[in-house]
Amino acid sequence: MLKTLLKKIKNNQKGFTLIEALIAISILMLTITAPLYIVTLSLRSSLDSRDSITAYYLASEVIEVVRRNRDTLSFTTDKANWLNGITGSVDCITGDCILEKDSTGYVFESCNGSPCPNMTFDPDNDVVYSGPSLVATPSKFNRKLRLTKALNDNGAPNEINREVDLYVTVTWEDRGNVRTYEAKESLLNLSYKDYAR
Repeated sequence: MLKTLLKKIKNNQKGFTLIEALIAISILMLTITAPLYIVTLSLRSSLDSRDSITAYYLASEVIEVVRRNRDTLSFTTDKANWLNGITGSVDCITGDCILEKDSTGYVFESCNGSPCPNMTFDPDNDVVYSGPSLVATPSKFNRKLRLTKALNDNGAPNEINREVDLYVTVTWEDRGNVRTYEAKESLLNLSYKDYAR
């Protein structure tokens, strides 16, 4: 009798059925897929943060260069045309401009009514970034700036600007979507008190 019972138990344990195997594989796939999905989301979030931080610093750089140019101007000759000294005689009020940097320093360039080019990088030739160049590595970042008369500048429309707003826009493409970071800074003519009376 014991022999017959052991034989029945042995015959009943032939292995997993197909349904049990499919359930086991499904559970295994879920336990592997969920962590991989979380890692993918983390990497994507990390890349998004990197691009956003880069855009912030690119915009901040323009603001700091313009502010430095304004603060170091010599107002001894033409105090009214202070904006010419800030952008190196490039008109950034009627159109968009770009800021280039090479081994000699910062230079403003007008986009001349056309879309501003993406930034390019060429650290090997002492060109940190610039407009279009044949030897430089293209970047996904586009940075442009514009100066406008501030809304709270109480001067008459034909008066020289006492206060201007600097707008910096950095755009880049990320997985088919255009992302934008915008910054604004208000700048006062530091010598206005000397010629406004």
